[in-house]
Amino acid sequence: MTARRLSTVAALAFAVLAGAGRDAAAKTRGPIFSLAIGYNGLPPSADPELQPLRYADDDAVAFHEFARTFANRAFLLAVLDKESQARFPAVAASARAPSLADLRRTVAEIQGALDAAVAAGEQPTVLVFYSGHGARGAGGESALTLSDGLLTRAVLYDEVLAPLQVGFLHLFVDACNAEAVVRPRDVDAKAVEPTPADIEAAFQKNTLARFPRVGAVVASTAGAQAHEWDVYQAGIFTHELLSAVRGAADVDGNKRIEYSELAAFLSAANRDVGDPRARPHTVVRPPSLDRRAPIVDLDDVQGAAFLNGRADAIGAFSVEDARGIRLLDMHAESAFRVTLAVPAGETLYLRNKRGQTTVRLAAGERFALDRVQFAESDVRARGALESALRRGLFATTFGPNYYRGFVDRGDELVAVPLPEAEVVLTASPDGAGRGSTPHRRAAWISFSAAAVLGAGAAILGGLTWNARNDFENTYLEGPANEAEDRYHRNLALSLTSLGGAAIAAGIGAWLYTRD
Repeated sequence: MTARRLSTVAALAFAVLAGAGRDAAAKTRGPIFSLAIGYNGLPPSADPELQPLRYADDDAVAFHEFARTFANRAFLLAVLDKESQARFPAVAASARAPSLADLRRTVAEIQGALDAAVAAGEQPTVLVFYSGHGARGAGGESALTLSDGLLTRAVLYDEVLAPLQVGFLHLFVDACNAEAVVRPRDVDAKAVEPTPADIEAAFQKNTLARFPRVGAVVASTAGAQAHEWDVYQAGIFTHELLSAVRGAADVDGNKRIEYSELAAFLSAANRDVGDPRARPHTVVRPPSLDRRAPIVDLDDVQGAAFLNGRADAIGAFSVEDARGIRLLDMHAESAFRVTLAVPAGETLYLRNKRGQTTVRLAAGERFALDRVQFAESDVRARGALESALRRGLFATTFGPNYYRGFVDRGDELVAVPLPEAEVVLTASPDGAGRGSTPHRRAAWISFSAAAVLGAGAAILGGLTWNARNDFENTYLEGPANEAEDRYHRNLALSLTSLGGAAIAAGIGAWLYTRD
């Protein structure tokens, strides 16, 4: 058998084995279930100054709508207010009450499906999201508010996490009380909140010790709580979370959003918010069994379109749908390429400080971010706190450089591998430092080569001229032949060097203008 045939057979065998491996992986990849809970109401025996929330129901709907694009089954427990029912009529009709009774019934339904998946040799995934008031139970323990009582730590652990952790479970909690801010979680309310110590005990020690398959991402801080903002018509933490899992946090480009990527993205999004009242904080704890367990795999998303390419080309930007729902925000580092999952078949509005543009994409269609053309728009900020949010949120660029610095600060998160070629120096907002991008560095190398070749051409040109003079000034046949040989040789080398210098300069100019 010839070498060519052997290589062909080997390639075919490798393709068959790779396909079989993918099929096996597809069989073991289990179903995905999502449970989103949102409740605007007050906890029992609440402080008289405590006010109902405005957007907890919208937070749950936003999470639910995105989860439906990749989950086998998605459940929503929320009572939508009048405005939300008008915006989400189909979702409102299928929602269940955010009560302990409906929570137990839904958990039992998911548990039955999980047991069937495990029996089939699959590893299922469950995502649980909660947005609402934090409270304290009768014994002083931290709890979450539902329509018919409190979801205490004991109930959360024993009746939700324990039955659902046969595969990996990802828990997201946006449940803090707040002080006065643009649109606080509790307007002008006296805070009645779980302390950071409560949250650490609840979601770090107990959760990780008892449930190695459970990861938790919780809005938490000492003195400043998770906030709602009218601009987002949602909780800021929830909006940042959804921006991240739609692909903005995917720093290694493998379409799998992991805990370290999410934590770094949340940190970058809030880093430059100057007013501490407007700055949400988070506690991120990956499952101890696998600290690199993906939260969302964009390859599982169905019926979506994608914005991709170099997001730094348009600076800080947002995406909004025709209902006025803000889907995501991001601000990318220089040369950071992203893939963002957005709804297909809908009119979307891309906005940045220069203006806005509209796009409408079919399912699976991709739209290059670096080709966006913006029309001018007028956006005015109002008030000191709103100005702080507008100036600060997503002001810090995110990408491989920020991610690497973030995960190097502690050992709780396990970093994703980053190829060295993808790590670039971040450009400053005014454009300084652009010469440090990969294209610019390659351009300067080409310019340097052109300079060296040009200098060589000049030297060879001088030698060619000397050879010509030697040929014309001698009457002896031997020296004349030698001078003629030197003339032709140096002329050829000089012209070659000159042509190489021109080509190198052209390549350098092309690379330089690419940025």
